[in-house]
Parts: sequence; structure tokens; C-alpha cells
Amino acid sequence: MLSCCTNVTHNRIGNMIEELELLEYQKTLLKNRFLDQVVLYDKKAKTAEFFYILFSVFITIGSIILPALLSIQQMDYSDNDETDEKIQITIYWITWTISLVITICNGLIQLLGLNKQYLSYVRTREKMLSEGWYYFQLTGDYKDSTHKISFSEFCEEIEKIKQNQVDKELMFMEPKKKKQNENTNSVTSIGASNQGANNPVSNNQRENNNQDLRNMNLNGENEPLLNKNINTDEVINLEVLEENSNRSVSNL
Repeated sequence: MLSCCTNVTHNRIGNMIEELELLEYQKTLLKNRFLDQVVLYDKKAKTAEFFYILFSVFITIGSIILPALLSIQQMDYSDNDETDEKIQITIYWITWTISLVITICNGLIQLLGLNKQYLSYVRTREKMLSEGWYYFQLTGDYKDSTHKISFSEFCEEIEKIKQNQVDKELMFMEPKKKKQNENTNSVTSIGASNQGANNPVSNNQRENNNQDLRNMNLNGENEPLLNKNINTDEVINLEVLEENSNRSVSNL
């Protein structure tokens, strides 16, 4: 079916190109660049539309059948328990298969963006066709001119339309990358803030301990302790132990 529609489009526009008052190499350029691109995007649009409709039909029908099967799965179908168990197992696997197909179809539509691809391809195809009919009829921007004079201008417009479509296709994955980077940065900042919040030592205590260490270093005191690079948490623990030992001595 797709090949039939493609042949009709190709033959109709090809006949129009043959009737233009152009040189042979110009007609060849129009067929190889303009006509082939129109046929290509027409085929892409129909392919994306076909798979989008197909997957959407599976999702719609499966979403209707699945709850119905789940509602009758635990029913008694006969007086024989073995027969009922076989029927229930069969319904279970049918529902599992339908749910899997629904998930796969929905995932493919979201991953490939079939609806967006279809709209993009149709828009590009219609732009090329509209520009081509303007050129064939010598209307619009090609008014009061000839096909030979407007040939270069028409080729430039076709290339602009093609370039815009290529840019859209290349930028298809960029938004997803940006979202992933934003999520990574947010997780990193949240982790850093939680680490700072869960720290038992306040900022003031750290500053005071660091100042004490600097003073001790300047006075030449406790050099073995500084040479071991003990952090502020260990210093606080040593101070607590010293206070506890002083209390125990005073109690004695």
C-alpha cells in the first residue's frame, strides 16, 4: 500500500517536472533532490502513522480486555477443581501477555515519539509540496518570473526546508540529556546538604577547634598530636575524655 501511494506521488510530480521549460540537468536535479525528498518524507510519515495507529489499537483493546479477564479469573467454571485450575492458569498467562504487550507498545510510542515524528514528517512534506506547486504555477514568490530564472531560488528554499527538518531530527535526544544532567545536579546538591545537616559538629565548634589547633601549632604545644593530622571530631572526643577523667578524679 505504501509503495502504491509512493509510485502515484512520484509519477504525478515527475510528469510535471518533464513539462517544465528547463534544461535537462535542471530537471534531473529536481527529480533527484526535490522529488526524492518528497517521496521519502511521504513514506516516513505513512510509516510513523501506521505504527502509531497499530500500537494505539493494541493499547486501547488490551486496556479493555485486561480488566474483564482479571474479573473472571477466580470464578468456578465447572465441578472439577482440576479443570477450574487449568482455566485459571490459562487466563493468568493470557492477562500477563496482554499486560506485557500494552507496556511494550506504550514504551515504544514514548521512546520513538511516533506521534511527533508523524507530525514533523507531514509538515516537511507539505512544505515541500507547497513550495513545489508555487514554483510550477509561478505564483507566490515566483510570480512574474520564469522557471529558468527562479530555479536557483527554488532549490535554496528546498534546501532550507530540508535543513530545518534535519536539525529537528538531530535535536530529538537533546532535551532528554538536559533533563538527566539536571537530575544529577539536584541529587548531588541534596546529598551535600544532607551530609552537612547530619554532621554532629556545628560550624562554630569546627571554627573554634581549628583556631585552637592553629594556636597550639604557633605555641609549639601538642606537636605529636598535630603531626598525626587529627581532625576536629577527634579533638572534641579527646576533650570529652579529659573532662570525664577530671570529674572522676574530683569524685575520688
